[in-house]
Amino acid sequence: MSTTSRRTDSSLAATVAATLRDAILGGEFALGEALSEESIATALEVSRTPVREAVRRLRDEGLVDVVPKSGTYVFRPTEADLAELCEYRVMLELQAVRLSSERAAPATLAGLRDSLAAMQDALHRWDLRTYSAEDGRFHQQWFDHCGNRYLADAYRGSIGRIAALRARLSSQTSGEPPRSLAEHEAMVELFAAGRVDELAALLEEHVLRSLQRFRTAVGDVDRRARDPRPDVLRLRLLGAGAGPSPQLTESVAD
Repeated sequence: MSTTSRRTDSSLAATVAATLRDAILGGEFALGEALSEESIATALEVSRTPVREAVRRLRDEGLVDVVPKSGTYVFRPTEADLAELCEYRVMLELQAVRLSSERAAPATLAGLRDSLAAMQDALHRWDLRTYSAEDGRFHQQWFDHCGNRYLADAYRGSIGRIAALRARLSSQTSGEPPRSLAEHEAMVELFAAGRVDELAALLEEHVLRSLQRFRTAVGDVDRRARDPRPDVLRLRLLGAGAGPSPQLTESVAD
């Protein structure tokens, strides 16, 4: 295979992975739902090769589980997984808060305020999907400015599952997003004032309170029938009303 062909395959796999990732994070697939490589390839009008590579990438991100002799499924964590994930997140995030405060407080604060403004705008429009995404960007600020790539990489390895769960939580109760926003506003004020210990306490409470809501999201299995037709799957992957996507079209048969 030529270097150009390898680059094209890698680029296509990255595009397929991004499409699948967006669909999982956006709740287009239920937790634990089976993913057929053949159906996805047909829906996206690509061969199975980039789909297989995309699935490997999402497996490494923790968004899908590949079960030998069974198939590929959207991740669906157990209660023990959820508890450990939240504990791990608290440990990483508290350290990132302290390091970013010590090493890059002005840049971190600017990033937090920018993310907070986007969250406020999204909630004003009651755009919970965007709010969820900006919520994730808010918390990412600590890691973007902590000055420790190993800490940032550790968080990056778990953020996929956190983001997918957060997206499912955002619309569960009408009162939770405003409460969440108020806590993020308080975090910014505490960081700006250098009250890191108080911020750490609030952040830990904020993260651990989500554990019970995560349990609810995981326990609420989506039992709706899923239409397997490729044209319907394509709409789920690319969004309602999506037209042909040149970036996802190839002529190579698998």
